[in-house]
Amino acid sequence: MLQETGTRLVLISPDELEKIVSASVHRAVSAALQGVNTKTVMTEAEAAHYLGFAPNTLRQWRVEGIGPKYSKPAGTAVRYLKESLDAWLAAGQTVTASHHLRG
Repeated sequence: MLQETGTRLVLISPDELEKIVSASVHRAVSAALQGVNTKTVMTEAEAAHYLGFAPNTLRQWRVEGIGPKYSKPAGTAVRYLKESLDAWLAAGQTVTASHHLRG
C-alpha cells in the first residue's frame, strides 16, 4: 500500500539538473565566502581586521619591528600583502605540550 506524503516526483533533464546543482554550489560558495577577505593588498585597517587585532597594535608592531611585513608604496600609506600576513601567522604557529604528549 502506497501512502500519500505530500511529495511529488519531478522529472528533469541532465542539463536542467546541471544548472540546478551549479546554482546551488555557487550560492553555497558565495555564502561560505561572506566575510572572508579575498583581497591581495590590504590597508592597515583591513589587515588588522583580517588578523583580528586593532590597527594601533599593527602600528606598535611596526615601531617595534615585530609585526608582519608591510610596504609604503606611496611614501606614507601602509599596505600589507595577504601573503605576508598569512606567512607571519604561520611563522608564529606552535605546538602545545599536549600535542607532544598525544604523539
